[in-house]
Amino acid sequence: WGYTGVVTDTISTKGHILAAAAELLPAPERYVPGHPMAGSEQSGIAGARADLFEGANWILCPDGATVPEDFQHLLVTGLDARVVSLRREEHDAAVAVVSHVPHMVASSLMQLASAHADDTGSIMRLAAGGFKDTTRIAAGSPKLWCGIAFDNADALKSGLDEMAGIL
Repeated sequence: WGYTGVVTDTISTKGHILAAAAELLPAPERYVPGHPMAGSEQSGIAGARADLFEGANWILCPDGATVPEDFQHLLVTGLDARVVSLRREEHDAAVAVVSHVPHMVASSLMQLASAHADDTGSIMRLAAGGFKDTTRIAAGSPKLWCGIAFDNADALKSGLDEMAGIL
């Protein structure tokens, strides 16, 4: 537990992990929150691919106390990812708009279609590319997405309210 080197994470929300890092890490000033914007509807080892991070944005959230060398140490360009620096306070709201809200919308669309499906599943046979592209991410882990929804509830609610207004 005495590790005082640079630490990062790959968690989709930052609110809880920031508090935990400040409390638990022996050198919290060496913690630089991270979040690769990569993956698919598959979780765990089933979603692993050698090229998973190629061309993906990898968010790093330094703050005023972050030592520049620590930030540079974490540059993940060796994975062919692009580093995006984002303020910690902005992370959860921004990711809600481009990741969390789209997942909830995709899941809702699947629920709507399922509610209209009969025993033969004929409605699903009508679904073409647009429906499939829109709902692919709905196949993600419900346990994972439930946790994300609870962890980022305020930003998610705000984004869903805004989406409802647009609709």
